[in-house]
Amino acid sequence: MDWIAHGGCYAQNVHKGACWRTIVIACGAVLAGTPASASLIDVGASSTVMLLSGDQLQLDVSIANFAWNNPGAPIPTQFLLQLLAPPDQGPLALLPGSTAQYYSGYGLQGWITPADGSKSAPFEDSAAARAGFDASTLLLRECWLATGGDPRPIGVVDGSVNLDPAFLGSGDLVVRILLTNLGADLWVGAGNGYTLRSSFLLEASGGNGTVQTTGLVRSAWLNQPSGGGETVAVPEPNSGVLMLAPLVAAALLVFGYYFLSRAWINLFSKNGCTTTSSR
Repeated sequence: MDWIAHGGCYAQNVHKGACWRTIVIACGAVLAGTPASASLIDVGASSTVMLLSGDQLQLDVSIANFAWNNPGAPIPTQFLLQLLAPPDQGPLALLPGSTAQYYSGYGLQGWITPADGSKSAPFEDSAAARAGFDASTLLLRECWLATGGDPRPIGVVDGSVNLDPAFLGSGDLVVRILLTNLGADLWVGAGNGYTLRSSFLLEASGGNGTVQTTGLVRSAWLNQPSGGGETVAVPEPNSGVLMLAPLVAAALLVFGYYFLSRAWINLFSKNGCTTTSSR
């Protein structure tokens, strides 16, 4: 499926002048092993995390549901990522040629790798070049988040990558996403009861597949080469959500993007950028 950057987000229906993205959020995560590096801090259950300049987020994402939804095409070749962040983190600047805005002074760089880390490919942000940056710079945009109540402003980092068909093998059911902060110190995570895992989206498509699927975030780790110390805010646990988490996670893994599409709610658009979320 081809996606087009428009108004600060990726959209399928740009001809209608509306830019929309959809987030499907699982209320739980499949348990993943702890990475070998002792410098990594588990931040998957944190609601917001401070990334100092040079810090890196590492997210392991299951893409096993792509093969389930695309028999005969088990390996995706196109990926889209989206990371939510608190709004109002700095001065806003206008993206040339649109009404969309981005936060000046912030930028990330992202890579996708197989779980073994044997190779990597960079994500790109097509709007970055319009703002005078290298395409590998992932900007922090201003968007709006609809979660069943009144829409609220939110920061969003977008990126996309097209892979060679040989990049992933048929046994690669988990990919690793690395996001390094190149700019000013930055808070990431949607807050307000979201975990960092549920603030991140990875969509897989291509590879002769016809159904776009959403990956399941298994773990999120913070690597701080600066040694600046972890800064996180952890949401209050919800016993009802915790009880349902394994069922919801299993549903996402087995039935994928299409099965949960009926849960998308309250599409809202402003300045050509919309984020819809169910949690």
